[in-house]
Amino acid sequence: MMCENVGEACICKLARCLSRCPNLRYLDLAGNNLGALPEEGIASLEKLEYLDVSGNALKDLSVVAQLSSLVTLKADDNLLTSVDFVKLENLTQVSLNRNKLEFIPDLSWPTITSPTFSIQLDENPCLDSDEGDDDDDDDDDDDDDDDDDEKDEEEGGPRRDEK
Repeated sequence: MMCENVGEACICKLARCLSRCPNLRYLDLAGNNLGALPEEGIASLEKLEYLDVSGNALKDLSVVAQLSSLVTLKADDNLLTSVDFVKLENLTQVSLNRNKLEFIPDLSWPTITSPTFSIQLDENPCLDSDEGDDDDDDDDDDDDDDDDDEKDEEEGGPRRDEK
């Protein structure tokens, strides 16, 4: 079988390896420059409880929705813009930090009321609090800096542009 992703991380070989491990419970694929997860291989992991795919180039995690035993998912530092984990009945630990999520995921998961439920969404566009700020505000700050320089000179302090 010829890999269609020549020069990239080969998901063809990964799919074959994963399909031979149906009892696998822990899988760490972090930092492998994966652009996709092999649907064929992932679907065979019916007992998988922990999956770490952090530090890849993943844009889609829809294949993960097939992992009904999954408890922990780490997918930090990818290119994800949306996720849907509503079908994952055992998922209680989710980390999606530093992705490109445009909106907060649907949190109607069965495990959302679990005392151990945790979701991390740090540094995603959906959480940007600066949304709607204009660049004009920065210009106003520059004028304030000039006023500060004048005050420093009056008080005998050094100017910032002097070395």
